[in-house]
Amino acid sequence: MDELDARVKLLEQGMGTFEGKWSLNYKEYVCEGKLSVKKDSFLYVLPEKMFVDIILDFKENQPDEPFFSSTKENRVYSETLLGDGYRLEGISEETAYMKSTFGSYYYIMPELPNAEYPPLDSPYFYVTVEGVPYRIDPNFRNGNAMYDTKLMKWTLQYSLIAITLINLETGEYQSWGFEPNVCSIKFITTKKIE
Repeated sequence: MDELDARVKLLEQGMGTFEGKWSLNYKEYVCEGKLSVKKDSFLYVLPEKMFVDIILDFKENQPDEPFFSSTKENRVYSETLLGDGYRLEGISEETAYMKSTFGSYYYIMPELPNAEYPPLDSPYFYVTVEGVPYRIDPNFRNGNAMYDTKLMKWTLQYSLIAITLINLETGEYQSWGFEPNVCSIKFITTKKIE
């Protein structure tokens, strides 16, 4: 019991704010980010530009939307701060394993999105393109986190299974699905700053 208590105390040292890098597994894409770790949750801003670039990979044969025809200079990102709860799944001598609340194992494709209200149990953010507001709803399966108690580093990983783009002026939307575990995003901390 004393050994387990000591491991949990090491996990408590992992609370705070960290700098790190987001990456995408299927193409070279890395961007900076921050992660705040609380007793039962993570706070962070998703790599919004990365998700926009994933959607733009499907640019051909798309409807006449400013989102697909605009240039990078015409996009304004919301930098939406998201909270993701977690629960401890296990702890070894050097690593603590958590399961994220973002990530439904049974999720296949999004239901009809409501343009007025963002999803309660999933991440989302906004981007304005040439004055037109859009909401982007990424959907994850298998959200996991690990904390290396020796290196004092966090790793968050999410399997992306769908992205929905919603034009908030017209209510028009489009969703793209991904094979499970083919597209994943990862955040790895580089140093603790608070």
